[in-house]
Amino acid sequence: MTATTTTTSSDFSPIISQKSSFTSEQSMPILNLEAKELITKSVVVYLDRAEVKRKIVFQRPELIQLPFRMMIRINNVSPMIARDSIRVDGQSGVLILDVDYVEIPQFCNNDDGSENISFLEMETTDLEGNCAALNDQIDVLQKRLDVLDGVAKQIGKNALVSTDAVQQRRCGVQATQQIQDQQQINGCIEDVSMQFAPTSLFLLNEDSMKNLSSFLDYYGKTAGETRSELRQKAKELAELKERLAKSEWELNKQRGKMEYDKNKRWEWEEFVFR
Repeated sequence: MTATTTTTSSDFSPIISQKSSFTSEQSMPILNLEAKELITKSVVVYLDRAEVKRKIVFQRPELIQLPFRMMIRINNVSPMIARDSIRVDGQSGVLILDVDYVEIPQFCNNDDGSENISFLEMETTDLEGNCAALNDQIDVLQKRLDVLDGVAKQIGKNALVSTDAVQQRRCGVQATQQIQDQQQINGCIEDVSMQFAPTSLFLLNEDSMKNLSSFLDYYGKTAGETRSELRQKAKELAELKERLAKSEWELNKQRGKMEYDKNKRWEWEEFVFR
């Protein structure tokens, strides 16, 4: 008799031998097997899961008459198995009647595991808080840099505009002089100089040039320091996130181990020889 059990899990423990024992429950023979002792037939690995096929080989005693009904109990099944993925196929005259996955809690004293989980929970919480604080600092630094860049950009635009405005002011003075000459000829001189008010340009003022030079020095120094600090904070944040991921992984691992210790799992397979 051969039965092939297919499960989707991450249990890849190698199989060395197969041990079994018979018990009787309600006059039905039960074959008890350990999951880790089953023969591994094949393993197919996917991105998010693995398909493991295990093989159970059982020789029917000659004194047993057909049809013969019995059960197989596989103890200590991996907790990584997806319950709805279990498939059992019978070969060589074996008809599978029912398959059931059973999980019951069992009480155990695991103070060391609880303390370890508590420590990991505190560590994870602290790392999450540190990551949040660093994110806030990076946000403030980025806004400071945006303000500096915005001011520098605006000053750059004004400097470009002021160059055109100088030419515009010169043209305006020439046009004003021509209009005044024409009005003198007609005997009706009017003061139209206010129509062409000169543009106030900081580039034409020595004090403005000093202020601009002072700002550019400040901008170059402050922006450089801010960018350097941003890079340092980003590096620290990446390291913290890596530590946080490891802490969360270890925490989930310890929780899974405790959950596994608290629950006893087995798989029932009822079949009949024909």
